[in-house]
Amino acid sequence: MAHAEWLRLSDRGGYSVAEVLDPWHPGAVLCRYVLEPRPGAAPDSLAGTRVAVPIRRAVSGISAHVALAYRLRAGHCFAGLTDAAYAISPVLRRALAEGRLADCGDGMSPDIEAIAALRPTALLLSPYAGGGYGAAESLGVPIIACADYMEATPLGRAEWVRFYGRLYGRAAEADSIFREEERKYRGICEKCRGIPGPAPRLMADCPTGDAWYVPGGHSCMARMFADAGFDYAFAGIPQGGGVPLSFETVATTAHDAGVWLIRTPASLTYATLLAQDRRHGRFPALRRRNVWLCNTLRRPYHDEVPFAPSLLLADLAALRRGTARPDTLRYFEPMAEE
Repeated sequence: MAHAEWLRLSDRGGYSVAEVLDPWHPGAVLCRYVLEPRPGAAPDSLAGTRVAVPIRRAVSGISAHVALAYRLRAGHCFAGLTDAAYAISPVLRRALAEGRLADCGDGMSPDIEAIAALRPTALLLSPYAGGGYGAAESLGVPIIACADYMEATPLGRAEWVRFYGRLYGRAAEADSIFREEERKYRGICEKCRGIPGPAPRLMADCPTGDAWYVPGGHSCMARMFADAGFDYAFAGIPQGGGVPLSFETVATTAHDAGVWLIRTPASLTYATLLAQDRRHGRFPALRRRNVWLCNTLRRPYHDEVPFAPSLLLADLAALRRGTARPDTLRYFEPMAEE
């Protein structure tokens, strides 16, 4: 693996071995999988969870993994999906509408009876620090620990395509897709490095309840902001993933941010932002009407970006150059007044 930090993958002539490393205990192996296209393909002495590939009738907790399967012409590998309401891509909506993909309930509390009725052969689930998989473990099928979301770089996460491709029986296609994604991403980065002028200061997202979650400085998003040529206000936070901050902390840190990007499952406007909290009016980006919205219930952001980060980087590059137009952006749009 050239970029992935938490995955090791090897093809061994007739079978493959994948090791998912433990992001919470560096140096430890979280799970080891022996991917066999036929029983007995790997030596009996080889330790690890045996997974018959290509997987059949799998259930996933992440829409991006199912969307990738359809991209690899392997959508038949999946029978169910949790949090189906948040799957936005047309191919997934069509599969759900036609009954080829079952809605298995809320991801935090899945419908175990519905999943069991599908007779799954594998479950693709996200691991969490110190947590198990609850009732899903009682189904007695291999659970694939999808720790790709813990990667700190966009290409690191995208490289997991190669693992999933082997699960879906599409190894060569997956390797090819990743090489092309790597080429596209690096090409956009190179163009962004040539943009003249100082890097614009950027802030991200908006409050949810009592906290304002921002991408940590060691997250994929922070890396993408830097690759696009922005000066990300929270780049100094030494964490990955979403980091909860107080409004006051955000206001102090991003008081000079001239660009504001918001990803949320809602149609926010300048009016609703100000109605939620008049203090939003303090930010220069709002006063200058330079807020850009990605409504994740209308744009297939979560379905596509994990394994095709160049699509989002292209949006960010256009915003950085000042050439962004609503008809050329895939995910973002200028925030409406009302």
